[in-house]
Amino acid sequence: PLELSKLGSILGSFLRVFGLSIAARIDNCKVCRGTKNPRTYRAGSVKLIEESILNALMYRERYGLEIMSAIAQASNGERTIGFSSLYPTLRKLEKRGFVTSRWGDEAPEETTGARRRYYKITGSGLQALEKKQQFLTALQHLQPVLGEL
Repeated sequence: PLELSKLGSILGSFLRVFGLSIAARIDNCKVCRGTKNPRTYRAGSVKLIEESILNALMYRERYGLEIMSAIAQASNGERTIGFSSLYPTLRKLEKRGFVTSRWGDEAPEETTGARRRYYKITGSGLQALEKKQQFLTALQHLQPVLGEL
């Protein structure tokens, strides 16, 4: 059986916050196969805000306000990102190679006067999202080992 503590620091941190210690098993886990140690699986180190931004960029490039609007629309206004967290996060994603950016070619009168910077997801960004999705799928299939609670 795959012990919960070996699923990576994300899950371990979550459990520590709630004071839990659970051993778990993933039956026939396809996600864990092919790793160096098939008993260990690490999720992509993509935070929720980064995941939201990368998903907003999945099918087309967008500029900052479009990203903010897409996230707010998709969540029916329940999840919003402010300027103070959006742009630093975009810079981190770009530094990690998950997005690329370019300055827009629009004339200032076509926009509100500010020059737009467009962001586009890269292959590495897509891989990070896939890795995160695999982790979430594996997490959904966790089965507690009752004798070890």
